[in-house]
Amino acid sequence: MDGKHIAALGAARDTHREVLALLSETARLSSLRPETDVRWNPEDHGIYWVLFANDGTWAQPLDGWIELCVADRDDWSAKRRGVPAVGAGIALSDEYYEEVRSARLKDWRRDLAAGGVEVGVFDRYVRLWSTRYLTDLPRYDQSRYLAAWLDDTVAFLGRHSPGSFGTALAGLAQPDGRQGAREPFGRAAHGGRGLG
Repeated sequence: MDGKHIAALGAARDTHREVLALLSETARLSSLRPETDVRWNPEDHGIYWVLFANDGTWAQPLDGWIELCVADRDDWSAKRRGVPAVGAGIALSDEYYEEVRSARLKDWRRDLAAGGVEVGVFDRYVRLWSTRYLTDLPRYDQSRYLAAWLDDTVAFLGRHSPGSFGTALAGLAQPDGRQGAREPFGRAAHGGRGLG
């Protein structure tokens, strides 16, 4: 072990508690209704998340969900700075990836990108996420900042429905039992860190 790993080990317990507190408080302050408490993958130690109810969103008939995630790296982002980041937005089953990336939705993706939302695959799910880097968060009131950003991101996504894509795919969606008990960052899901 080198100095970087020794320092990380020395701060591991405090860092874990800080991330739990940050996400818990963010979920409490958000206008969204959390479906889960803060969760993390004990085999990875680098991903923490909270899932929120998708009530009334265009993602609901697609069995999509709203999520807030803190990770040790920004592997979902096309920028891929390789540093700790927060992702927020809507997630869908990867069965929708080809349609989401289709030429007919190019204008929709452009509109999302103009609002700071990227479309990609991360841990086997299509993510429509905005990204914030932990080093860029304000020093104080981080939870309040993240809650407002999460609410704004979800409201933006709500105003930018994929149109007929959502209606057509809703008929194809098969209930898979994940509603209310999703584990999007499990061991099997974490194999390939993502495609931008």
